[in-house]
Amino acid sequence: MPRVITPGLRSLRFAVVLLTLSCGLLAVVSPAVAGSTSVSKTSGLNPAGDRVTVSGSGFDVTKGIYVAVCVDRGAGVAPSPCLGGVDTGGSGGGSAWISSNPPAYGAGLATPYGPGGSFTVTLSVVAHDPVTGTDCTVVRCAAVTRADHTRAGDRSQDTRVGLSFAAPPPPPAATSAGPPPRLATTVAAPGATPSPAVGIPGATTAPASTSAATTPPTTTAATGVTTAGPTEVDTLAARSDGPDGFGWWPLVVALAAVVALVAAAGFLFHRNRRRLTGSPPPPVDRSDPSTKAGT
Repeated sequence: MPRVITPGLRSLRFAVVLLTLSCGLLAVVSPAVAGSTSVSKTSGLNPAGDRVTVSGSGFDVTKGIYVAVCVDRGAGVAPSPCLGGVDTGGSGGGSAWISSNPPAYGAGLATPYGPGGSFTVTLSVVAHDPVTGTDCTVVRCAAVTRADHTRAGDRSQDTRVGLSFAAPPPPPAATSAGPPPRLATTVAAPGATPSPAVGIPGATTAPASTSAATTPPTTTAATGVTTAGPTEVDTLAARSDGPDGFGWWPLVVALAAVVALVAAAGFLFHRNRRRLTGSPPPPVDRSDPSTKAGT
């Protein structure tokens, strides 16, 4: 008996085939969903340099990725430039290459995925990148994942976690130098205990002489000003009368005595010299009455 295909059955078969083809096409063209990432520290980073740990899971292990800190240009756009520039070896510490099936030259350079497409890397970050000239205090930077250079146009592995840096410390405020410290001069009264001078480290005041009488300070009732006793200068002036307070007369008398002794010694010396040389006595005047009386 011949099989009869009705128009309704034919339409049903056509719908089933069309649905199957559509599902297969969607499976081919739909991009794989990227995994998820987390960052140990996302704010208050030290502008001069800091370190963050980036962890991820659920990534496609058939596709290699770079983990780095880059300028975030928004969804669907490759994050670039990345701090430190191109670093496939990861020797700079600013990026890491994760791949379980790298090219032959990548053996030993790429780190394979962990279980479930996971990874954990530590990156060095800085606010001002000297290599690319990027300033992350001006543009938005993020810890990102992106397909490696073997699939540069594949955006299926892109993830981003924004980073922010702490404000740099303000420059030290300029301080105006004040007036130099005033140097106090201390004049010790006679008999007072000397004290170190104020304002001069290590300076001391010479002790005052105790040979002069101590005069107590006096206070003027009208003005309330206290007048100190004789100062060191006054004490020295008092000593100008002579040593030991007796004046200069003992010295004058002693000097006169010395002069008299020298004169007497000269006289005796000349008289004895005449006797020793035998000089004749002076002639006797016979006309002198006193001389005649003696004869």
